[in-house]
Amino acid sequence: MNGRLYTEMMFAFYRSAKLLKWLFAGSLGLGVCFVFAAPVAALEPGSERHYSKANPVKIAMFEYPPTVVVKGGILSGLYVEQTRAILEESGLPYDIKLTPLGRMYRDFYSDAPKMDGWVSIPVSGALDIGAPVMPSAYSSITLSLYGKPGSVPPKLSVLNNSVLIVIHSYRYAGLLEKLQTTDGIQLITTPNHLVAFKLLMAGRAPYVLDYDGPAAFALRELGLESLPFTRVDSWVTQLFVSNKIPGSAKLLNRLSKAAERVLARRSSR
Repeated sequence: MNGRLYTEMMFAFYRSAKLLKWLFAGSLGLGVCFVFAAPVAALEPGSERHYSKANPVKIAMFEYPPTVVVKGGILSGLYVEQTRAILEESGLPYDIKLTPLGRMYRDFYSDAPKMDGWVSIPVSGALDIGAPVMPSAYSSITLSLYGKPGSVPPKLSVLNNSVLIVIHSYRYAGLLEKLQTTDGIQLITTPNHLVAFKLLMAGRAPYVLDYDGPAAFALRELGLESLPFTRVDSWVTQLFVSNKIPGSAKLLNRLSKAAERVLARRSSR
């Protein structure tokens, strides 16, 4: 698939993201961090891999509140529900793994990934390491630059000779690398979203770079309704299948057909 076609498909999915969110909303449930009791089913004849309860389809997710939330070892949220709907429809046994973001990056860039797929925005070089399940546009996510209460909504241009708070392991779709090589910008890395905004409110830095969903979640935890912000960019989140696993094309085809059936069933209601 060439880059132009992929981009056009991503824009189409972006436009339909709100519809897909509603269509999948009926698939309520909790994703638990162990192998679910889905029916044992092999892929089509000729597949290079046979999935079973002992060898399920492994999908990686990282905590991204409120769409991927973990409490007491249990996963919940919109992305979990939508992924489960597709995997259940496929008839394959599966295991949704909560995976630290840094470890997830290392795994799907490796030559022998332990996971069969992952849920994320398209990452740098995504077409070289995997392909999106069609249709699986979950929702769009937006990256924003946040400032202190009462300040003017910040722009990236104000970051020169300033301090910026970022979240550990987040690459911000390649923006982090640009910021790291820009003279005059000092980065403070925090372990999570909540700590980032605590440091902002404590005056450790004037700006935070974060995605809108988890940022809103963190602000609620701090009793804040909102902060001045400027949108930087947005992307569509999707379910990807690694192209480095045995039988990747067959797994991608099976999950894509399952996603189509789920979509058709929801739209007929």
